[in-house]
Amino acid sequence: MIASIGWFGWPQVIVLAVAIQRVAELQYAKRNAARLLAEGGVEHGAAHYRLFFLIQGAWLLALLVLTPAQGGDHPDPAGLQQEEQGQ
Repeated sequence: MIASIGWFGWPQVIVLAVAIQRVAELQYAKRNAARLLAEGGVEHGAAHYRLFFLIQGAWLLALLVLTPAQGGDHPDPAGLQQEEQGQ
């Protein structure tokens, strides 16, 4: 079982696994695109790929850095956790 080491815990392991999966998916898609283009396919709308890459990369980086590595007291900005009253 993985223990939290400073800022690194299970949430960070999951984010890194998703990042590795995304890189593998990009390689697979690139290979498929090359094959389809070689067979006469036409690509439309490729200009937005960089934006997707930046947005998804920033999202994964934010999750990696901002997600606490271990349980405990976390901020509750939405007020979802309420103290039990009368016990």
